[in-house]
Amino acid sequence: MKRCGIVLCLLLSVCLSLCACGPGVPDTRPPHEEIPTQVLGTVLQELVYADASGYLVPTARRVARTEDCTALLKRLTNGEFNAAFFDETGLHGVLPVGFDVSANLVSGVCHIDITGEWQTLSTADERILVRGVVATALALPGVEGARLTFNGQELKTLANQTVVSQVFRAMVLNMDTSVCSDVDRGYIATLYFGGTERSLLVPVGRVLPGAVTLASAVSQLCRGPSSTSKLCAVMPTGTSVLSAAIEDGIATVNFSAAFANIAAMPDNGVQCARAVILTCMQFPGVDAVRFQVEGQPFETDLDMSVGSFANAF
Repeated sequence: MKRCGIVLCLLLSVCLSLCACGPGVPDTRPPHEEIPTQVLGTVLQELVYADASGYLVPTARRVARTEDCTALLKRLTNGEFNAAFFDETGLHGVLPVGFDVSANLVSGVCHIDITGEWQTLSTADERILVRGVVATALALPGVEGARLTFNGQELKTLANQTVVSQVFRAMVLNMDTSVCSDVDRGYIATLYFGGTERSLLVPVGRVLPGAVTLASAVSQLCRGPSSTSKLCAVMPTGTSVLSAAIEDGIATVNFSAAFANIAAMPDNGVQCARAVILTCMQFPGVDAVRFQVEGQPFETDLDMSVGSFANAF
């Protein structure tokens, strides 16, 4: 499925509603489409970087409309021109120092050549490089697939058996097998947790044994990161999902009483609300999200609006 395109910035707000239980059919990709921004000939474009713990973090950066695939992918390097951005976010490039990249788009497939001493990469660095570059490419306008070569050569795998031979059509940035280890047969729910750097949200593809519904996805968000994860929970302690449904483009989630403590969280609950809304947005046809607590409309003075990007700068 195509992960790019130009859409109007979607603002979602918490409003009033009653809900009934019902499943949804998930689009397991994180919501991260390009949003036109009429500011001095620039657009917001999603680019993927890594944090200090090795998690891949999608970020929307303002770039010139004239930048092509090569120019945009070069933004993934650890060059000096990224220094200020890295200082601000605590992130770093997915392309190691000494690596470079070039690309051209042919019939919807972005052909990417990465130059550098790939034989010296660790298993973790291979994962960060391949997933970060491919995910960024798939978010570029007009790209439906991505293919990698290294120093001009087609490879089946890298030194640590990272497969790079296929045309990639989708990419899970941070895989979580804490619930189900059968990646091939499982179903992926995209959840958003607090990052290890600043107030960033990090998407996690949690593998579940059964089909993903709105209720199961938000319930997994309430469950929090895995016990081995360095990510942070975003929901108030003790929150559970009582019911969830999608009707007429509105996802309504009915939480237990603990959710009412959202305003007492360090950031007044803004990150929590954004994580819930983004998690709901993986389901096709969802245009808005409504919160309830114990079946009653949840009212708050907080600004619960959120754009299509997990993180924007």
